[in-house]
Amino acid sequence: MLRILLALFFLLPALSVAAGPVSVPSYLTVYKTFDGRAFLIDQKSIKKKGGTRQYVQVIDLGDHNDNEVRSRRSLEEADCKDGKTRTLEETVYDGPVATGKVLREAKEISEWSTEAEGSPGKAILTFVCGQ
Repeated sequence: MLRILLALFFLLPALSVAAGPVSVPSYLTVYKTFDGRAFLIDQKSIKKKGGTRQYVQVIDLGDHNDNEVRSRRSLEEADCKDGKTRTLEETVYDGPVATGKVLREAKEISEWSTEAEGSPGKAILTFVCGQ
């Protein structure tokens, strides 16, 4: 809990500066910021299934948007034993923090990918697998 509070204390100001004033819904926790992007997790969505975890992740792209894409909300799966993740479904929005007009939806399962050391994906994988 202390880790979450410290993350909020240090990361929320960074989100506000990097992406302009953004209102983060209370069910989301800003877990990691990287290069002006905010990576948020719905902690209540984390479900343990054997050696895997499923969870909802929101990525706010801030000023790093292309083709009107500003944020994405996805259902992710983490293989905690092998340290890999994949996307199960995804919705892309033109507004911040999974708001605004839906630009695209996909329910295709992506291939498993290994998260690089020091990346936001690796930090989130470690956090989610610790739940």
